[in-house]
Amino acid sequence: MGYNDHMPTEDDYIAIAIEAGALERCPIHPSVTIDLCDPEATNRAYAIATNRWKDGTLLGERTDVTAGIKNAIDWAADECPVCAEIRDD
Repeated sequence: MGYNDHMPTEDDYIAIAIEAGALERCPIHPSVTIDLCDPEATNRAYAIATNRWKDGTLLGERTDVTAGIKNAIDWAADECPVCAEIRDD
């Protein structure tokens, strides 16, 4: 097991989804993740996570890894709510 091998966190799943192009961070409010609603990018996120699980970079059960990607994407906003509130004022 290498130094990068660990139980994945929510931030790990978000980073994978961003890498895949499924999510992005608001450029003004980086704590907000935005779902880009791209099915191909979502599939890439699952593929990246699964490959990292297969090679041992992400530990745990495969179902936990796929659930982590699903949650990261499901919990992302359609747009930054803070920016939307400022825009709509």
